[in-house]
Amino acid sequence: MFEIRIPATTANLGPGFDSLGAALTMYATLTFEEGDKKLELTGCDEKYNNEENLIYTSYVKTFEIYGEKVKNVKIGIKSDIPPSRGLGSSAACVVGGVAGALHMMGKEIRKDNLLDISTIIEGHPDNVSPAIYGGLTASLKYGDRVFTEIYEVNEEIVFYAFIPDFSLATSDSRKALPENVKFNDATFNVSRIPLLLRGFEKNDKELIKVSIEDVLHQPYRKGLIDEYEEVVQVCNDCNGHAVYLSGAGPTIMCISDEAGNRDSLENSTTEFRNNWKVRELKIDREGIQIIRS
Repeated sequence: MFEIRIPATTANLGPGFDSLGAALTMYATLTFEEGDKKLELTGCDEKYNNEENLIYTSYVKTFEIYGEKVKNVKIGIKSDIPPSRGLGSSAACVVGGVAGALHMMGKEIRKDNLLDISTIIEGHPDNVSPAIYGGLTASLKYGDRVFTEIYEVNEEIVFYAFIPDFSLATSDSRKALPENVKFNDATFNVSRIPLLLRGFEKNDKELIKVSIEDVLHQPYRKGLIDEYEEVVQVCNDCNGHAVYLSGAGPTIMCISDEAGNRDSLENSTTEFRNNWKVRELKIDREGIQIIRS
């Protein structure tokens, strides 16, 4: 049996639209073994228990890329990453499916190769890159190549994820974005990214708070998230460094250097219309891990 663990990810981190991402200590664990049937899936909701499952379609696509016949497979899923919440559930499925296919073909699982194939399937490297390498990554696609760099995040930084009981499809979230952006808005975001990276490295609260601002996507997406402003106010009241929308949402992320505040933050949302759960997370620094092979 081949068993792997893939971390959740949080993308964009404010100004780094489709380029920045970070791996978090929330995981999906997948197992792969040859089966008697074309596909057997266990551990997932009924609506995902079919050949359209993203893990399986990524598995099949990888075989097709190598021009090999797809092998029958049993896939076991155990995941703490909620789907369609802006925490990289799709990236974990893609990376896992690709890694499972490479193993079933008897090929070496190299992280650079895993990144190239996963980006072909996912379309953007911002989530798959940290899922593979861990840490905070900046990534871009140049022709057929994907470039990624890993940046340091101070050990004291904590990510409080406010996760609602409703989902938001990335495709719907992208529809809210304008087709064109102003030159000044592009400059606003670009100027903040290098300072944000240094703020994470130094745990500089003021620098993080100033440089995590964004005008390219969050102003348009926040209207799709019920109680967005209320959750942001809770985060501001807790003296967090900064608040940003995780990926396409609807999860809202609060950055802090004070651990142990999960319960008090979640209790602050008890009177809200929606059921918000708070997870206290740190940076995962390993990325995808092979547990058994």
